[in-house]
Amino acid sequence: MSSLKTADEFLQDFVFEPSDGLPETATNESIQSKGDAPTIGAVVSTDAQTTEPKGYKARKPRWWKALSGKATKGQRRSIAAMKDYKLERPAYGDTIDWDAVFHGTSQGDVWLELGFGGGDNLLALAEKHLNTNFVGADISQVGLGKIFTRMHHSVQRKRFWSGYSECTSEAHTTSSNDVAKLQDDRSDESFRQVEVTDPYANLRVYSGDGVKLLPYLPTASVSTILVTFPDPFEGEHQKEYRLIQEHTLQELYRVLKSNGRLFLATDHEGYHSYSHSVIDAMNNKSSDGMFRPVVPCPDRMEWLPVLSRYERKGWDEGRRTNLSCWQMIADTTERSKAIRQIAYALIPVAVSIGACALWMGMRGR
Repeated sequence: MSSLKTADEFLQDFVFEPSDGLPETATNESIQSKGDAPTIGAVVSTDAQTTEPKGYKARKPRWWKALSGKATKGQRRSIAAMKDYKLERPAYGDTIDWDAVFHGTSQGDVWLELGFGGGDNLLALAEKHLNTNFVGADISQVGLGKIFTRMHHSVQRKRFWSGYSECTSEAHTTSSNDVAKLQDDRSDESFRQVEVTDPYANLRVYSGDGVKLLPYLPTASVSTILVTFPDPFEGEHQKEYRLIQEHTLQELYRVLKSNGRLFLATDHEGYHSYSHSVIDAMNNKSSDGMFRPVVPCPDRMEWLPVLSRYERKGWDEGRRTNLSCWQMIADTTERSKAIRQIAYALIPVAVSIGACALWMGMRGR
């Protein structure tokens, strides 16, 4: 795969921005923009550089930021109270240590959701897969306020939040208003009845642009990446703001484990076809390809079990949800190199065994 950039080459395409503050206003469900570093995490030294890659423009236009409001006072209190569940973007030149972030439980897989909206899907997955670690990244103050408020109430009650709507056959008869009522209900009935010691111990939230977090993630350390209902940026001149870009895909490829999976959910036909064309172009540039399409796409209950208000509204307006999955193709060049290294290491052992066998044979005569 000679055309694939190395991690060092990729990181050279980044421009470091010392001041990377979180704006007070952002967009709706799953938007990406600039963000500041929250508070938690342990790091280990590496040569990583950061911030935004060429081909991806993190600094969004003003109209985009004005689409959403500020977090409420109550939400801001919850954000402050849940500092132990925040993921810190490390200092320049460092990388994240998953074992330290998840307090020694990083043996399980790590899933990453880039743009989680209100966090309903992320909270549902964290409850369903307790042995898997989850990381969500989003810039929206409203979205961050929602997920931290629900986590805060869950920790206080020692019960998982259950106020979301699952995407079942009955969900097709549910209106977007009904979904909103269910998700906004913070009564005791919106939480599980069974108490647990530490709800969401396997979940961390990054308050910022997930794309700019990627260079800080260890190579081959994430098993699944979710991109759910990203902002399509419909205008031809707005494509540079889209999350799916050639350079972004190279970094997603780097952080994914061998045979790791990339999922995409969108109800925008243009964004759906655009994403497939970008990934196909990336595959054509490498000898072995980078992402293999998984057809049919795995059951959404495995990775997108929640029906959000945003998706339900799209159904009401006649849009259909397009689900896609790709599997990361292991770099056969690197794999062959590793096999050769192992073979070379075994040569002295084989020679010693052969010499011993010869010596034993001569003694037996």
